[in-house]
Order: sequence, then C-alpha cells, then structure tokens
Amino acid sequence: MGKIVTTWLFIVLACAASGLAQAQSAEWKTLNEQVDALANQGHYQQAIVIAKQAVQLAEKSPGPGNSILGVSLANLGVLYRIVGDYPQCTAFLERSQGIVEKVGPESVLLGTILNSAGDCYMDQGQYALAEPRYLRALAIREKVLGSEAPDLGTTLNSLGYLHRTRAEYARADALFKRALGIYEKAFGPEHPWVATSVNNIAHLYRIQQRYAEAEPLFQRALAISEKVLPPDHPEIAVSLNNLGELYLGQNDYARAEPLLLRALSMMEKTQGQSGPRNAPIVDNLGRLYSRQAKFDLSEPYYKRALALREKLLGPDHPDVALTLNNLAQIYGRQRLYREAEPLFDRARAIMEKALGPDHPDVAMVLNNIAELYSRTGRQEQARILDERAAAIRSIKR
Repeated sequence: MGKIVTTWLFIVLACAASGLAQAQSAEWKTLNEQVDALANQGHYQQAIVIAKQAVQLAEKSPGPGNSILGVSLANLGVLYRIVGDYPQCTAFLERSQGIVEKVGPESVLLGTILNSAGDCYMDQGQYALAEPRYLRALAIREKVLGSEAPDLGTTLNSLGYLHRTRAEYARADALFKRALGIYEKAFGPEHPWVATSVNNIAHLYRIQQRYAEAEPLFQRALAISEKVLPPDHPEIAVSLNNLGELYLGQNDYARAEPLLLRALSMMEKTQGQSGPRNAPIVDNLGRLYSRQAKFDLSEPYYKRALALREKLLGPDHPDVALTLNNLAQIYGRQRLYREAEPLFDRARAIMEKALGPDHPDVAMVLNNIAELYSRTGRQEQARILDERAAAIRSIKR
C-alpha cells in the first residue's frame, strides 16, 4: 500500500492577537520562522527543539483563549506526526484544539488544527476518528476561505486519501483532482503542494493498475520536488520510492532497483536507520528481491519493515498486515508452510478488522492463503477462499 505524501502546514498567526509583551512576541515569531525553515529543509528533529521553545514562550500568555499557545502546540503536534511519534502528535493537537475552540468554533486556525488531527488519526489507521475531523475542517474552510483556497486543497487531499484507503476510488479521484486544480491556480505548476496532489493521483492510478497514466504523473512529481526542494529533502526520497514502486508493479526490476536504493539511502541520511518514513521503501525492496526469488535478500528487508511498522503503528495497522503478507509469501514460495500460515492468518485478521471484509487487500491475502491451502492438500478450503476473493474483486469501485 503506497502511502500518500501529505502537505505539512505550519500555522502562522499575528502576534498582536496574543497577550505576549512586544519583545516576547518578536521572539515567538522568530522561533516559528526557524521552525518553518528547518521543517522545509527536512530537519525535523531540530525543528522540534525550536518548536518546544515556542510553546514554552507562548505559555506565558494569559487567558483561556490563548491563540498563540494553540498555534505553538499545533505546530509541535504536526512535527511529531512527521517523525512518527503519534501519541505526542495526538496529545498536542487535541490540546491545541481545546484552546482554539474557545476562541471561535469556525476559525481558519481551528480548521487547520482539525485537518492535522485527522491526518494523525489517519496515519494510525483510526479512520472513524479521522473522518469527522476532515469533514468539519472542510466545512469551516469552505465557509470562511471560499472554494478556491489552498488550505481547502489540503483537506480535499486528506479526504481523498481516506476514500482511497477504503477503495472508494471514484470519490478519491474527484477529490484529488479538485485539490490539484486549486493548487495549480494558486501557485502555478511547480510547487511542492502541486507535487503532493500529482503524487496522490498517480498512486490512485497505480493501485488500479493504470500504469500508463500513473508513470508521467510520478515523473512530474519527482521533477517538481527535485527542482524546488533541497537536494537531500525527504520528499524527494518519497517521490523516488513512488516511481520505483510503479516500475516494481510492472516487473521492471532494472528501473525499480536503483530508484528504491537511492530513496532508502537518501531517507536514511536525513532520518536515520530507524526513521519512520523508511518503512515503505524497505518493504518495496523486500518485494523487489522476492519477485526475483532472491529470498536471502528479501527476508531481511521484510523483517526490518515489519519491525519499523509495528513500532511506529502498532500491531493492528493495515500496513503491518501488508508486510506480514509479504513475508508469508516468501516463506510459502520456499515451501516453509508452517512459518507462512500464521503470518497470513494474522494479516487477514488485521485487514478484515481495519479495512472491512470487502476491501481489495483482503481479496489479495485470501488468494494467497488459498494458494497455501492448495499446496498443502486443502483443495476445498482453497476453492472457498478463491471464490470469496473473486466476489470482492467484482465489486465496482
């Protein structure tokens, strides 16, 4: 499952709205400018250090409706999401929302915080908590900012990701394209947010195996990122991984491998060996070598991806299930059926619970279990699972 690149928004608010003294207001503004600059360069841990200082300064502002504190907490929450610390992300964004709600129930700031909180829950697979926040953010932004505001595009992308995850592809496509139109009109054709929307549409087409349509979009997103971002920015690594994953899906291993290896090297350089954003790239490298029956290379990548995802997302996330399924497949292909079967069973249980019984990823793992059953003499059980998978695949998306 390819993860969509989401837009990181750092909230700016006039210091005059706070109760800070003038000198403190200037210092708070300077701190937030530093946070924004560091984050835009991909230096997220350094940005967190500065963002904490901004929170400490903002806490000196009196009153229950302290917008400055709300902004500072929200910025810190967004940064924790980027580095994969979801408990901290959730805590800071929820605290920020509580403060800003007292300022007004339909402020631009509240819409931004709601969208960011939705993203945090979305990453954790808590879709029922993400959706109402997205819908409320959408309503606020359309009412306050209008139908062509760039911030609205952020919410449209988030909702598109939610619908894509649920395999509601037509709805996702419409949302992603509307967001792209807003960004292109506001910023022109070469902006990081444009690259985000282009990546989102390309991912959707890749999932639907519309490879000829996806490839030029992934290439465009990579070209934009390489042109407008610093040379080692994590978003370039994400775009490299996306294009490599496309070629992997087409069994074009010669083009996939250098892109994936470059993506991992770049991500490790900026995020470290255990960075949360390494996991999709590591998993794709496992798939690359598995497809070529290079199991001695594939297995360590899958085990590393599984460890990263379980640590970051918990044991019951759909991304964990995908890596379990992938690891089980290489065991099955080596006739290590006792090792493969419990992994398949766990992957199936996670997917059915998180995504619902009729999701395409459920069909995928059912087919894999059916193949294992067939190879181990359980033909009738295999037939039943294959028929159920076929029924899922027949659903119009």
